[in-house]
Amino acid sequence: MELNCRAGTPHPTVILLVETIRSLDVTTQPQIFHLLIELKKEYHLSYVIIMHELTAVTYICDRVMFMKNGLVVELIDQMEDFPQLTHRYSKKLLTSVLDIGCHHQRQ
Repeated sequence: MELNCRAGTPHPTVILLVETIRSLDVTTQPQIFHLLIELKKEYHLSYVIIMHELTAVTYICDRVMFMKNGLVVELIDQMEDFPQLTHRYSKKLLTSVLDIGCHHQRQ
């Protein structure tokens, strides 16, 4: 497993995660999610997460921005707003996750 970490400050408040779980096996992914959530709570962190894995997004994110071809097509503030998505692309992405039964409820 390759993991790239760079620190620009000893006590960051925002951490950028790019395709964080893509190369991890399905048993390791939940462990990383739990670790990220615990670190967020303990150190009052914010994450900017760039990924294509919507299952992870629904599990760990408070706000979600949908982008298509580099443009923002939708932004939701609450995960509970997923049913109210308005853009066709956002709905299609979410439906693809729900259709395969991978939608996780946040704790």
